[in-house]
Amino acid sequence: MESMWLKMTEKESELETELRKKNTSGSSRNSWNSFWDSYFQPQHFEKSGEIYKALGVKLFSKYWINGGSYWVAKGQSPMVKGRKKEDLESYIVKTRHLEGIHLAFLQVYSAITAICLVSETYTAAAISVGANVAVNLYPIMSMRYNRNRTIKLSKR
Repeated sequence: MESMWLKMTEKESELETELRKKNTSGSSRNSWNSFWDSYFQPQHFEKSGEIYKALGVKLFSKYWINGGSYWVAKGQSPMVKGRKKEDLESYIVKTRHLEGIHLAFLQVYSAITAICLVSETYTAAAISVGANVAVNLYPIMSMRYNRNRTIKLSKR
């Protein structure tokens, strides 16, 4: 059963690589893909990682339920399976996917906050902002910080 799952995972990885190659080839590329590709590339101000460290991302990442070192020590499976180039590339693809999900929910929480502000329920708006920061903003920053480090590591 496990070997079947591994074969499926390998096939998915091969498919993702193939799709990435097709998406980066000339005329088939559209502006939407260009936007997302440029969004997911580390920006010049993030490359050192200092901004994320100053905002407390390393501390957040330690206790983040999805692969933080605290939870990995408690037995949870880490998001990065190894240090091979394939493992790192898989992690990069995974973080892009998860970051996209968090970006969508960031907008949902922001809309909820706006509705709360319009209806003058300031306590609910404050709770919504706090939840949005904890559930979406910090995971996005953590993924961007770690993805940048992973890209540097995979280029070695």
